[in-house]
Amino acid sequence: MKITTPFVAPFVFTILLGGVASGQTTSGSGAGGASTDRTAANDPNHMKSEQEAFVKTMWMKNLAEAELGKLAATRAASADVKAYAEMMVADHTKANEELRPMAQSLGVQVPTQVDDKHRKDSERLSRLQGAEFDREYIKMMADAHRDALRDARAMAASPMTLAPSAARDNASGTSGTVGTSGTAKDAQPAATLTMQKSTVEYAAKTSQVIQRHLDEAERLEKTVAK
Repeated sequence: MKITTPFVAPFVFTILLGGVASGQTTSGSGAGGASTDRTAANDPNHMKSEQEAFVKTMWMKNLAEAELGKLAATRAASADVKAYAEMMVADHTKANEELRPMAQSLGVQVPTQVDDKHRKDSERLSRLQGAEFDREYIKMMADAHRDALRDARAMAASPMTLAPSAARDNASGTSGTVGTSGTAKDAQPAATLTMQKSTVEYAAKTSQVIQRHLDEAERLEKTVAK
């Protein structure tokens, strides 16, 4: 017993010391990560970049689905598929009309033509006829709306960023409110916050429309498959 005690004690002490060091490292890393997240969340440039990306993505999706809808409205064999295509033209044209003011406020140059990916989709559909066209078009719409729904829901669920004054109050432990008032120095971040609110509201609204489109596309997939 007297022989083993001197060896056991240092061993246990080493384990405990290692555990403390490990805990300190993990804690420090976690705090740094949280700090980084908070900094990014309250960075006007980060906010603006995310909004620009969302607006560009949604604009192209709306443009592409409206263009494919025009093609399907004249080429589809099924009356139900034609009706769906006409709905795509009307709803996605309207969606971009609602998106245009946001694009202008953000300084986003919106395209007037679809990109290469969507152009190839249109070319592929153009080579099909009858029931084959209907099946491919509806499948394409179901896939496209699942993708668009993920993007819209992600933006709609994004947390509202604190305005600069509220962020400072929150950091100092005092209660702050989100608003657009403030000094001239805060004007740009406050305007960015207002723009973020508009983008989130648009995403929430369009998510509902996209879900209806997806539900109908999935219903039609079963119909045209027969």
